[in-house]
Amino acid sequence: QTCALPILNKKYILFGAASMSSIYKGLSYVYDTLIKLPSEYEFIVLGKLAAEDIPSQILDRMHMMGFVSKDEEKRIIYSAADVFLITSIAENYPNMVIESMACGTPVAGFATGGIVEQIEDRVSGCLAQVGDTGALVSGIEWLIQNNVEGKVSLKAREFVLSTCAYDNIDKLYASL
Repeated sequence: QTCALPILNKKYILFGAASMSSIYKGLSYVYDTLIKLPSEYEFIVLGKLAAEDIPSQILDRMHMMGFVSKDEEKRIIYSAADVFLITSIAENYPNMVIESMACGTPVAGFATGGIVEQIEDRVSGCLAQVGDTGALVSGIEWLIQNNVEGKVSLKAREFVLSTCAYDNIDKLYASL
């Protein structure tokens, strides 16, 4: 049996959305960011992308996972990634950010909407101004370099456990 991600000396960037065709998801920013990353980076895609829409210079580094609904499969995929990338230009409080951080995978994204409440810049992930893909690339590289011992991963997971876990939500709701 072969593994979908066979090369262990690579760095894996995960991205995806339920509807990647939405202009609010910023797919063009995903591509612009990925193109700027060195060749040792591979890309894991959750959701559906048409191969003909992917820039040719990164197509051979894409690992398409399609839509994944089983929690255990999602955990494996999130945990296999080094960084989750979110390029939404307008967003509420995205579940994929929480899911990624719960799996210990830090997030690099644009500082918009609820994302700024989820990610503490250069602590549990990295934030960039909307549209600044150069800053996203720098953030991804910072995360890779500074998470060797898992400190950023721990901070990301701690945020989810202290803020988003059902027990904490229940307590906050009850106090209302």
